Formats: sequence, structure tokens, C-alpha cells
Amino acid sequence: NKNSYKKYFEVGIVIITILLISYLIYKIDIIESISLFKKINFLILIPIILYIPALMLTTLRWKIILNKDISFWELFKISWISNFFSNFLPSTIVGDSYKVIKLRKKYGTRKLIESVLFDRLSGLISMIIIASIFSFSMYKITSSVYLLIIPNVILLLMIMGFFFILSINMNLKYYNYIRRTILEFKNRLVFTTAISLIYIVLG
Repeated sequence: NKNSYKKYFEVGIVIITILLISYLIYKIDIIESISLFKKINFLILIPIILYIPALMLTTLRWKIILNKDISFWELFKISWISNFFSNFLPSTIVGDSYKVIKLRKKYGTRKLIESVLFDRLSGLISMIIIASIFSFSMYKITSSVYLLIIPNVILLLMIMGFFFILSINMNLKYYNYIRRTILEFKNRLVFTTAISLIYIVLG
């Protein structure tokens, strides 16, 4: 029976987890652990506390871009697992791939890939905006012209690129595909970029 095997597997996982935790507790020097605990700078807890609100913001951003009838908390759970993979494996591509794999049967691979790419794009745009804003302060501190010019040139080229794509229609297959996709997501992209800016501040 498939359900019986699944039940035995879950019980086995619980037993192994309890045994591992028990072994770790047995090997730990409690007195030394307490003395080390007293030396902890509890400011380190701030990023941990902010992790959940930040993850909720990225989930909201993805939900707006995806624009499908799916609960926020289901996407939140998927985002949490995705972040887990991204933190422990060499690239964020693994986490993004998990999002696509998890929902592709429900919404289609193409739609999921587009949503993930635009989710990343809104994050990139917000980072460029932040870099552009702080470039003036960095110039005053470092006197480096490059730190002043590069972020602002990138921001200007990005804005010009968007205006060009939205304004001009050309008889090119991939260009028209990119143009249609940007037109579809452009209104949501403004709002999600604002969310990304808040996310960076929390980060």
C-alpha cells in the first residue's frame, strides 16, 4: 500500500531526526555552550527577525507579477523552499528552477519562467535605482568619478531601452516577443520595483 509506505517513511524520518538531535545534545558541553551564549551580540538577531517580512515582500512581488489565482501563503511556502535551495547551493538559479518546476503543470512553464525573470528584473531595477541615488554620496566620500557616472549611465540606458521597446514596433520575432512581454508586465513592474526597494532597505 502506497499510503502505508509513505507513513512508515515519515515515521522513519522523525525517528532519525530525534536520534540525530539526541546525539548532538549528548556531544555538546552545556556549560561551555551557556558561557558562549552570554557572549553573543544579539544585534545579529535583527537580520533573522527581518528575514520573514523580507520574504513576504518578495512573495507579494512574485504574486503580483504572476497574476494568477493562487494563495499568498502557498507562494510564500514555495518561496521559502526556493530560498533554502538558493542559500545552500551555488546559484539562485536552483531556487528559481524550483519555483518553475513546482507550478509549471498548473500555469505552464513559459508563464512561470516569465514571472521569475520579471521578478528578478524588478529586483535589478531597484538595485540600479539605489546605486544611482547613493552614487552622489559615494562620490563625495571617495571622489571616484566612476562611482558617480556608471550607475547613472546604466539607469539612463535602461530607461531609454524601455522607452525604445515600448514605442517602436519592429518586424523581428524575438524583439516582438520581448516587447509583448514587457507590455504585459509593465504596470505590475512599477509596483513590484517599489516593493523591491523596500526589500533592499529591509535587507
